[in-house]
Amino acid sequence: DVPDHAVRAWRAASAIRAAMHALPAITLDRDEVRVRIGINSGTALVGNIGSAERLSYTAIGDTVNIASRLVGIAKEHGVEVVMSEMTLERTNGCVAARALGTATVRGRAAPVKIHTPVP
Repeated sequence: DVPDHAVRAWRAASAIRAAMHALPAITLDRDEVRVRIGINSGTALVGNIGSAERLSYTAIGDTVNIASRLVGIAKEHGVEVVMSEMTLERTNGCVAARALGTATVRGRAAPVKIHTPVP
């Protein structure tokens, strides 16, 4: 458990976004969004998962599934990064964000409040 994990996640997302934008345009007429990132906070199982023949270091669980679904929601809203309200709250005001409302996330009964960080 890292107390400032939410701020670190935002910094990582910002660095990824900046690196992607530093690359040349895909084509001369196509310099669109190059990355979508979903950030969520919560408990996840992290480690080597699989069998002796095939191990994969990964993270699994509801928290990870929601973050994955936020990637698609980012596309729907035309933004690159979407974070759950749970994550935004855990930044303790260190990240400025714009509310995007709520989103229905597959596998969740209740909608998730979502935000996009303001660079």
